[in-house]
Amino acid sequence: MHLRLIVPPDRSERVLDGLVADPGVSCVTRVPGAAHRPAGDLIECDVTREATSDVLVRLKTEGLYDDGSVALTSVDSAPSRNAQAAEKAAPGAPDDAVIWDVVVDQAYNEAGGSWVYYVFLTLATMIASVAVVTDSSILVVGAMVVGPEFGVVAALAVGLFLRKGGLTKRSLMLLVKGFVLAIVLTAIAALLARAVGWVDASDVTAA
Repeated sequence: MHLRLIVPPDRSERVLDGLVADPGVSCVTRVPGAAHRPAGDLIECDVTREATSDVLVRLKTEGLYDDGSVALTSVDSAPSRNAQAAEKAAPGAPDDAVIWDVVVDQAYNEAGGSWVYYVFLTLATMIASVAVVTDSSILVVGAMVVGPEFGVVAALAVGLFLRKGGLTKRSLMLLVKGFVLAIVLTAIAALLARAVGWVDASDVTAA
């Protein structure tokens, strides 16, 4: 992971020393006074996935989440010897490392909602209603594929697990609003289809 930090000048030395001393960190650079909003020093480094969460905890303790800036990006490849040495020094395996700050940030994004979410959830519910009328298991699977609610359910799980009330409430409300809207629109579409003679009660009640 590549870490870009904006650090207030009064904390820059402590943060820099901590990064340099961490065996899971490599390629540490510093540009004094480079940042203007927020003001401070620009510090960048590469961190192994296994060490990222510990590094972020130290940065949060230093107040960078409030007074500075922390940005993470994924590094696709780091073939240098320094990066490989840092990877060997970090305990555990990269694939097993969970960066909780990234998980929480993604969860909040999923719980934000958008018109695309409502459109696809309504489309999935309509496909599922056709599956009920036609007794088609394939269409049920299709509705599951189209449905966008997985990310919101995952965000709800993260909120419950980490006891983040705001995230839990946002996720739950988005699920409720999304499904209520999708069900209402699907019911209206079903009534219209029945009115024009495309379906009738026997399509649903027949064996």
